[in-house]
Amino acid sequence: MNPRKILTTSTLASLVLLAVSILSVSGEAWHTWGNYYRVEVMFTRLENDAGIIANGKRCDVFTKCDPRLYTSIDIDQPYAGYPGAATSPGDFSLILTQMDRNVLDMSNQIIKNICNRPRPTRVTVRVQAMDYDYMNANDLMENFDCTFNFEPTPRDEMLWSPTTACRAYHQPHRIRLFYKWRIIPIHSGECYSTGLLNLIARSTTTTTTTTTTSTTPTTPTITTTTTTTSTESPTMTTDEVPMTENLTTEEAVERMETAIASGATEETTEETTVQVKVTANDTTRLVVFDLPSTTSADPAEAGDVVYHDYEEGEVFTYSPYLPALN
Repeated sequence: MNPRKILTTSTLASLVLLAVSILSVSGEAWHTWGNYYRVEVMFTRLENDAGIIANGKRCDVFTKCDPRLYTSIDIDQPYAGYPGAATSPGDFSLILTQMDRNVLDMSNQIIKNICNRPRPTRVTVRVQAMDYDYMNANDLMENFDCTFNFEPTPRDEMLWSPTTACRAYHQPHRIRLFYKWRIIPIHSGECYSTGLLNLIARSTTTTTTTTTTSTTPTTPTITTTTTTTSTESPTMTTDEVPMTENLTTEEAVERMETAIASGATEETTEETTVQVKVTANDTTRLVVFDLPSTTSADPAEAGDVVYHDYEEGEVFTYSPYLPALN
């Protein structure tokens, strides 16, 4: 057989497949031969009125708890008891750090893409709540399972489920965590995007205008400005606000540095939420950071999008799997 003919046939087949893929994405048609979904979970409230840890003792003698929430979306063993498939510390992502708070409202999210694998019937989010201890090891506050059926909603609706409580294992009547969720179909290309702006250092030389609100800390409302939030008078905010501008990678870096430089200081109880829209390779993506003055967190695990708190002066990064915005 003629090798040139084989090469030509192979090349032609590749071009046909490429054309089909391009047409599918440009026409916003979903791939029917695989399962591509995004699971989004938002935690809305933590209640620990007595200020206790898992064994019933108080977090601190003279102050309130210092909660840390570590989460993992489990679709491999959702029917198993805690911790299910999340068997190592690396399976969890830190999504909340707070100081001296027993009860707080929040809007902290964790997101996981399901990419061309068997469609699960149920999802369980594993949550480990810890009380931060500056001098000693952190104390276990509570373990939670937040379970729901795998029921996608149309992408154009983006509806959240009703808010419900997670299952607590140690102090179920005294420590409570509330959440809501949604599952939407995504394009296959959204599963395999790459990260931008990794390990960008903070800037301390520029300023920008901030918008002051009375919402709770760690609120990832979608906006192109820097939002300074107060810890007083917590209220819930809407989840979607239309974006008004696109930024190149360089512009996004400058916007982040500007927003960080104008953020909270150690003398305040405020925090800054940096939110920008990044355009690269003709794909527009949203990048969100929460930057309070006194807390820190580790970078996200690949595959999960989390809203992180970072200590002033730290280098920060984000997960490469970010939601694409049409």
